[in-house]
Amino acid sequence: MGIKILPVIFVVLISCIQSVSFTSLQGTFTGRIPCADCPGINVHLTLRGDSVYNLLWQYLERNVEFSDSGKWGIIESNGDKIILLDSKSSHQKTYYLIDNVNNIEMLGNNKKRIDNGLNYTLHRVRSSVRTRRR
Repeated sequence: MGIKILPVIFVVLISCIQSVSFTSLQGTFTGRIPCADCPGINVHLTLRGDSVYNLLWQYLERNVEFSDSGKWGIIESNGDKIILLDSKSSHQKTYYLIDNVNNIEMLGNNKKRIDNGLNYTLHRVRSSVRTRRR
């Protein structure tokens, strides 16, 4: 009897693995991506529930910051779920592969992974807001 239950448990577990939805992706992601002529770029990306994103790039060892905002959404490409950022100011599109609800990876303009052996992953920032018990 225990062996017959295993496939059912497996299916239930697979379906419970962090499913990705618009709501589950709302929040802030950060990481350090490569830079051609500096030690790296700290990236802070906030995905809001009203389909607006805010993006901040901070170039290390420089006093240079770049900020952007626009609309975001989820698209599918070759079976992958991808976050699409559509800049309000430049109308440029940027893509992030959704690894899971806690990790996203910056993609090239062709919606493909940047295959140079460097890290382009951003990680979810956990909220530090705590509620008091009464």
